[in-house]
Amino acid sequence: MKKPPRARAARRAADRQAQAVTRKRDRVAALEPGGDATWPIAVASTAVIERRIAELACARCAGPLTVEAHDAAVVDGLRRRVVRARCARCSALRTLWFEVVTLIEADN
Repeated sequence: MKKPPRARAARRAADRQAQAVTRKRDRVAALEPGGDATWPIAVASTAVIERRIAELACARCAGPLTVEAHDAAVVDGLRRRVVRARCARCSALRTLWFEVVTLIEADN
């Protein structure tokens, strides 16, 4: 009959599983809009970017995000806004990409 795992071995196995789940959540977040410069979140002006960040949740723990840095960048000749946000709960750092687009009203 096989012995049950020791407490330390069980903790290490649980930690490895939690880290694997975290890596998967980070990969999924990178595939969502804003996760990469090639697929930014469209906003009407830079003034709404911080409000949009406040609406988003941390990919790891669903906690609130706070803006640490908000910079302009040019990627492949396209102007983007890059925001580094940190989770208030788990302190995970996330980089989000935005594009400021001009909204044209359609004539009725």
